[in-house]
Amino acid sequence: MEMTERGFCLKAPRNEIEYFGCWTLTHDIKPSEAKATFKNGLLTITVPLAKPMKGQKISIE
Repeated sequence: MEMTERGFCLKAPRNEIEYFGCWTLTHDIKPSEAKATFKNGLLTITVPLAKPMKGQKISIE
């Protein structure tokens, strides 16, 4: 897997098939702090945002 501040690309060969995909994220991330685990056929990628998101809470009526 390759990761940048804006997204990541994943390449996974299996048997005679090779899976490949790239994803662009909407927020900058810290690729040096990324963690990936593969368990029970599920790939989980965890990476912190470079800057905290600023938002405003809105009440739902």
